[in-house]
Amino acid sequence: MIQAVMSAIYKHTKNNKGQMLIEVLIALAIVVLVLVALLSAAIISVRNSRFSQSIVSANQYAQEGIEKARQVRDQALSWSDFTNSYSGPKGLNSSLNWDVVCPTPDDPNLGIFTRCVDFDNSDISGELSTVTVTVSWTEGSRLYSSQAVTILSKWN
Repeated sequence: MIQAVMSAIYKHTKNNKGQMLIEVLIALAIVVLVLVALLSAAIISVRNSRFSQSIVSANQYAQEGIEKARQVRDQALSWSDFTNSYSGPKGLNSSLNWDVVCPTPDDPNLGIFTRCVDFDNSDISGELSTVTVTVSWTEGSRLYSSQAVTILSKWN
């Protein structure tokens, strides 16, 4: 009986010698496809994580610009002093100093970001100033931006 089974196995493998090589190649191709898919997913995940981190940083820089605008309004001698000194676009560097150039020129502390603060004092009543902070950055070949807007009022 064992002899018959061994003989049948021998005949089966003798007739299918090339089939085993094809099975190995197919299995290897499947393994390579799975590895490529996993690697692609990991690369996309890292890219998305980096982009999310950039969005968070841009939003923080924009909020910082809003707070600085509010601070200069609060420290101004009068509302007219504020609206005369802060009108139109102004750059705001990482040291929170105002710059004539908007957006700010390359600032190593801002990294890939540029920040522009626009004071719009065109309210008819003359008692409101719309402040828009735009933070821009380039990732790859695409330009992205984040904005924060607030309305400052004459309150003193």
